[in-house]
Amino acid sequence: MDIKLKKLKISEHLSEETTAFTADIFINGYKAGYAKNDGNGGCTFYHPYDEKGKQLMQDAEIYCKTLPDKTVEMGKGRSFTYNVTLETIIDDFVDEAANEKATKAFITKRNKAMLKSIVYTTKDKLNDAYSLTNWKNFDIATMLAIPLGKETIRKKLIELNANGYIILNTNIPTEIMPN
Repeated sequence: MDIKLKKLKISEHLSEETTAFTADIFINGYKAGYAKNDGNGGCTFYHPYDEKGKQLMQDAEIYCKTLPDKTVEMGKGRSFTYNVTLETIIDDFVDEAANEKATKAFITKRNKAMLKSIVYTTKDKLNDAYSLTNWKNFDIATMLAIPLGKETIRKKLIELNANGYIILNTNIPTEIMPN
């Protein structure tokens, strides 16, 4: 059974305890209904658009009961297992889309920071946090254009590397990057 969400609109400003969203539900290529969550911690609601959509949603609910339970790792050796339902499939699609959007925003922000700063992190924070070193009134390109600036960057890179940091910049020439 093919279940998809289209026209997904996530409203981050309305999301408090759960992700607020609206979306159309397509089942086997048919626009069967819509789903929504108001973001206040309650359930995700879904409703058919017509009789065919109602039947497809009922079929999807039956199909979901045949799927194996899903386990989510909570960290620190804890996990949570739940039965798969049409609601949980919809929520998983929304969570995946929200995470993808957040990841893209994080990467865009990090890449923009590289223009002005040395961007670095630790191995355990590689995909979710970074730190910056910059120089007032000088971006990386300006620093690299002058010998003293290039040497200043090289020394800082050596220091960061010696302290176990991973340099994320892609705009610093490899010849001044520490090995």
